[in-house]
Amino acid sequence: MFSKTQRRYVWWLLLPLLVYVVGMPMDLMDVDAAQYGAISWEMLAHDLFLQITYKGSDYLDKPPLLFWTSIVAFKLFGISNWSYRLIPVLVSLIGVYSLYRFARLYYTKQVAYWAALLWASCQACILMNHDIRTDTMLTAWVTFAIWQTAAYLRHPERRSLTGIGIGVGLAMLAKGPIGLVAPALALGFDLIWRKEWKQFFRPAWLYVMVIVAIILLPMSIGLYEQFDAHPEKGVSGLRFYYWTQSFGRITGENPWRNDAGLFFFVHSFFWSFLPWSLLAVVAYVLESRRVWRYRFRKLKRQEFIAWGGFTLVFIAFSLSKFKLPHYTFVVFPLIALITAKWVVVLGRALKWQKVVMRLRYTQRFIELLLLLLLLTMLLWIFPLHSWWGWACVAAGIALYALSYRYATLPHEKVLIPSFVAICVVNIFLNAHVYPALLRYQAPSIVGRYLRQNKLQNHTYALLSFYHPSLEFYAQYIVPDLKDSIEVRLEKMDIQDAAQKKVMEKEAGKSFLQSFTKTRTADFYLYVDASYKELLDEMGISYETVMELERFPVTELTLPFLNPATRKQQVSKQYLLKIKRVNEGDETKRQ
Repeated sequence: MFSKTQRRYVWWLLLPLLVYVVGMPMDLMDVDAAQYGAISWEMLAHDLFLQITYKGSDYLDKPPLLFWTSIVAFKLFGISNWSYRLIPVLVSLIGVYSLYRFARLYYTKQVAYWAALLWASCQACILMNHDIRTDTMLTAWVTFAIWQTAAYLRHPERRSLTGIGIGVGLAMLAKGPIGLVAPALALGFDLIWRKEWKQFFRPAWLYVMVIVAIILLPMSIGLYEQFDAHPEKGVSGLRFYYWTQSFGRITGENPWRNDAGLFFFVHSFFWSFLPWSLLAVVAYVLESRRVWRYRFRKLKRQEFIAWGGFTLVFIAFSLSKFKLPHYTFVVFPLIALITAKWVVVLGRALKWQKVVMRLRYTQRFIELLLLLLLLTMLLWIFPLHSWWGWACVAAGIALYALSYRYATLPHEKVLIPSFVAICVVNIFLNAHVYPALLRYQAPSIVGRYLRQNKLQNHTYALLSFYHPSLEFYAQYIVPDLKDSIEVRLEKMDIQDAAQKKVMEKEAGKSFLQSFTKTRTADFYLYVDASYKELLDEMGISYETVMELERFPVTELTLPFLNPATRKQQVSKQYLLKIKRVNEGDETKRQ
């Protein structure tokens, strides 16, 4: 069925697949992944489908595709870490295959194979397949839509048109209008650059629009029923989804904004596209020269889709007033194609052999840094103590060494060792380093303990940070008493920061005193150190059930990674059993 070369590339693809599978049992990370998992559990628990809520309140931020697929997986396989990740990982593989098929429309099998392998193995794709957010399926369906559109323009068929509608519809259902904008910019630029004006006016696009509308209809009905049919809520769900959430970040209508600079995504690209970042820069420069050279010519076998899609979407996101590194991941398959194409082309051209040799040296340096980083993690930051673990590390390094034997062609000598190195490193990151890191995600540990001991409906939280993993692992909406304290502070309307801090403490004492009096039985309180001190000052009797250390695991710092200074970077967390105070004990204490 497969030729010898094809079998070899299928075997190579198993390496990033192994990385994804090893990462599936990991705990969901706060904030986004754990929040989406908690929303999915809540929708399942309350038999919701079109209405999206979080902690009992309306949720209007992300479209529902990830929630729907999670609900399906939870129903089939139970609520777990791996079932939450299952469907997004499978969809991600569809994206990898789509990139291969898109590349085959214009390039050789070698280019297509390596485009798929570069995308599947880059740090962004690996990250998206364990820290599952809406971008995982967005990227896959956008790539699918681009492939189907390119296929239709080459060979107009009804099935390709249907594929375009499905791809765009599901991409929009995953993360909003960017699911339409990204492929439209990519294909639109290509058609303009090749002067294919008549393609814009094909009546067949109406058929695509109908399919997209059908796919979006259930979500649109849900948004209308939940928001637009209730003007007292003061927000239009349809307008927010179709305009404010995406385009509002450029116009300023969306209140979300941060201080990231214009070149934020340029900086983040160098780590997120590892180990191919420097190769991508070289390839992008060469591709830009080609695009300019063939400008405005009617060329049938040339494509400008990858360059146009990557460049225009990258610029659009750079103009946004709110930026996070994963926003640009949606067009990373396109830069993977550009990189694979030019590495293969340069490897075949005799006049470029010196350049290829320098690229090989550059990649060897990156591989060395990656392996040294892994050993640093395993020996010092989060030490690996098991002998079988080190046996696996030795096997991984041996596989990396053997990869040189399988690299025969010039482009393979550049790519294969780096491909194996990044996969080996991430296998051990997913198998050991991230699980060790997640021991500092205290809310997920407490939530799992509450569920196992059936303490959910006897527990309250009093925390100074956002903690969606508590709800997901407890499978219960744990009431956060801090919300009630903040309501009291808002009524006081205090402007001075120092005075507000004092009054917050007094409000906390007042609330806790009245709250504990109303309890008819012992209860549990999950608190951080500041609120535990408040309980001590008030003389409230408690038993310490759990004492944990917490650090926001998605915001790593060098002092935290350094074992010598880690203790100073973590915050203390406690699960306390509060004993009911009766009238006589309260009188004596006063």
